[in-house]
Amino acid sequence: MPSSTKSSILVGVCTYQRPNLFHHCISSLASLQHPENSNVSFVFVDNEGSGLVREIVNKSRASFGNATVYYEVEPERGISNARNCILKKSIELKTDWVAMIDDDEVVAKDWLCNLMSEAKKYSADVISGFVVPKLPKSAPRFFEYTNLHGHSRRNQKPSWKRSAASGNVMISTAIFKDGLSFDPQFNFTGGEDTHFFRLAHLQGVRILKTDKAEIKEIIPVSKATTNWYFKRKVGSAEARIKIAIHTKGLFWGGIKAFEIFLPSIVIAPISGVLYLLHPFFQHLLIKHVGRLIGVWNILTRKPSNFYLNVYDAADDELSDPDIYV
Repeated sequence: MPSSTKSSILVGVCTYQRPNLFHHCISSLASLQHPENSNVSFVFVDNEGSGLVREIVNKSRASFGNATVYYEVEPERGISNARNCILKKSIELKTDWVAMIDDDEVVAKDWLCNLMSEAKKYSADVISGFVVPKLPKSAPRFFEYTNLHGHSRRNQKPSWKRSAASGNVMISTAIFKDGLSFDPQFNFTGGEDTHFFRLAHLQGVRILKTDKAEIKEIIPVSKATTNWYFKRKVGSAEARIKIAIHTKGLFWGGIKAFEIFLPSIVIAPISGVLYLLHPFFQHLLIKHVGRLIGVWNILTRKPSNFYLNVYDAADDELSDPDIYV
């Protein structure tokens, strides 16, 4: 953990073809409170380079006050490539910490202060917070049962983990200065963050999960569908197997595939029958069928590349109070 009296923090966001959501994201960051004795800067990584993101960033610069705002273009498409651009910028600037959120998320004013407070309190190298989904009213009823991002496990004591997600995290730059980075093999499948932090944990990095620094993920109407949830579960199963293969080897990848396959082959047909009685079981049916297909895709070497799909909010969607719960 950095020990300098005044900490330097780089807050980074990657974005690709989601200008409306990104605009809300950057607006929330502009109102961010800075931790005491800290120097906070921001970097926004454009993974499409169309000029629209540059325009949004330039129009927002004044609202960040004295904080330095950087705009970077990552020409090679892929979530791992874009996240690595943030890490490289942090190394270039020699910051002590790098904090990351996604372009469809908004933060509370005290988000960064809370992350830093937890880092100091527990001497953590990585601090991960919860992400709470903001759902549109049009979302399928079963979404309320799905526990997206594990948000229902909030309000618990901070706990040490083997991995983390990059949608709400602060990382000591010391853990990646020697070459640790997000693996491009996960560019379009997802799971790049789990893989990154799992490797860090194996190297002795201390990863803390806390409920003191929540952020909200805006789920647009175009994303809150049965089809999206199904594809997410397919991609999630694929990523879990790939992570096992890349961190432990092919044998353990096979074990992970079996761990996913065995319960799903049992639960899928049972939940299909129970779905006729209650909508709660619909998400179990979709989840376990998706996992079975994910296993099959890995076995046949035909991954779904879940992150090739991009979902943005419609122009007036985010300002309409009748759309979101």
